Amino acid sequence: MKDNVVAPLAPVTTEGSLADLPARNAAEAPTETAFSRKTPSGGWTHLTWSQFAEDVAVNRGIPVRIFASVAEAEQWLRDRAGAGA
Repeated sequence: MKDNVVAPLAPVTTEGSLADLPARNAAEAPTETAFSRKTPSGGWTHLTWSQFAEDVAVNRGIPVRIFASVAEAEQWLRDRAGAGA
């Protein structure tokens, strides 16, 4: 059997794993579209890297929420404190 060897298309990583990609991509490009899903009505819905990273974290059992701004996060905290949560 003959082997074929080709150069890698991207640099080989020596740290981390695929599980790190959503958080890294969210940090580097939070508002960029990560992927799109077709809706039952035939349209498309887009998920940003921040939204995808939040979904991944929650599904891994990590209680996180991503905010667009510090002010939004502070308001969410005030609302939660006022509700006794």
